[in-house]
Amino acid sequence: MLLKTITRKGTLLLQGLYHHTRHQRLVPGVTLVATASIFSWFVVTNLQPRIQDQPPNSPVHTSPEKSTQHSDSTMPHTNNKMREDALYGMFIGDSLSMPVHWYYDTDNIKRDFNGWLTGFEAPRKRHPTSILTISAVGGAGRSTFSGKQKSVIGDIILHGKLQYWTKNDRSVHYHQGMAAGDNTLNNHCALRAAIQASKDPDASYDAVLSSIMTDYVHFMTTPNTHNDTYAESYHREFFKSWDKNGSPTQPEEVMSYVEKRVKDLENKHLDHNIDGIGALVHPIPLIIQYADKPVDEAAKQAVKLTRMTHASVNLDPFVDVYARTLHGILNGESLREKINEALTSPPIGNVRLPKLFEEYSKKARKYEKGSEKRLEIYQSAVSQMGLACYIKGSMVSMFFLAYEFHDDFEGGMLANTNCGGENCNRGSALGALLGAEAARIGKTIPERFKSGLNILKPGIQSVVDKW
Repeated sequence: MLLKTITRKGTLLLQGLYHHTRHQRLVPGVTLVATASIFSWFVVTNLQPRIQDQPPNSPVHTSPEKSTQHSDSTMPHTNNKMREDALYGMFIGDSLSMPVHWYYDTDNIKRDFNGWLTGFEAPRKRHPTSILTISAVGGAGRSTFSGKQKSVIGDIILHGKLQYWTKNDRSVHYHQGMAAGDNTLNNHCALRAAIQASKDPDASYDAVLSSIMTDYVHFMTTPNTHNDTYAESYHREFFKSWDKNGSPTQPEEVMSYVEKRVKDLENKHLDHNIDGIGALVHPIPLIIQYADKPVDEAAKQAVKLTRMTHASVNLDPFVDVYARTLHGILNGESLREKINEALTSPPIGNVRLPKLFEEYSKKARKYEKGSEKRLEIYQSAVSQMGLACYIKGSMVSMFFLAYEFHDDFEGGMLANTNCGGENCNRGSALGALLGAEAARIGKTIPERFKSGLNILKPGIQSVVDKW
């Protein structure tokens, strides 16, 4: 497999085939190892340090234990406005990025949309570097479709969408057919989790997780529940195993299957594509819902939900640190302080990152806010720190954007979109942080972003109305 790398404006861009590449966080002195999962693998060189509603061409603003709920009498009051804007923020970040999801050469964004994105858009018919048609339809990772094996795509989930995965066309957009303001599948699942978690504030933790997982099975296996075309590897693996284990649908049966799967895979690693920043999306509403609970409890439930869906222990510490970061902001702590804490603690644990963030921030300040030159600094930073899905690098780049745009929700959302790569899931995680922080410091999310959301907006508001 030829992995095409190009140097552009001092930044290494890995075009299109990010799924094949086991990206590591790129900071000074770290080697990048790339693997091509279909035909070959090879190692690419060390990277040295190098110190994103307006008109289209306007400036860019760049196994579960039994548990019960704990008393929140000792917790500070959680501002419901913070909850609301954190929830809206995650969906805004995803929807803004949806049309340019996995655009690894940012020049393609500018070309396809006659300028940088400044609001919600529908995807173009052709994706410049799509690899949808070489993604496995029967489980995680990559493969070609023989037609002999049972297909998870089409037969079990994503009904009617197999045709797009098996076309002899390497330009099928991952989210073809979606409209401006629509959300991707992971966000649909997250909203379903939010609805389940908000139904009964007195429900036990285990009861909430059971309702989320049972609803997840029903939602994913029922035709016409959403309009997305792509499902991440973790969805495909979950339902591949679900089908082999009798396709349970009742709550007790679903949880029995989930617990057995978690236990069976505790010491195994399914596929490196599982360990992506998409793992943060599903539990975000749970963190928000439990913002008035002790942080240890909120983080624990977020980790447990991710273990149920992804069955990868590798993700546990990353979900934990994100949960603690978001929970802290929802309880009045500074976003920047929480980010510095996260960067220097496991699993990221790099004391040099805060300084690297400041170096990029200083370079960006040389240019006018909203200018293309400033955007290019952010694109370079995200490309160096982690442009693809893999959890460690992508969390670092997400935290960088959160740090840089801590007081500018709009600027952060648009910068994330125009940085390309895995901007949808990164955007969801970023949007929740920036939304919560905006409310904490007395700012508001621009109304055009909330009103511009499409299919999921009524469901989001129904959750907000319960707080």
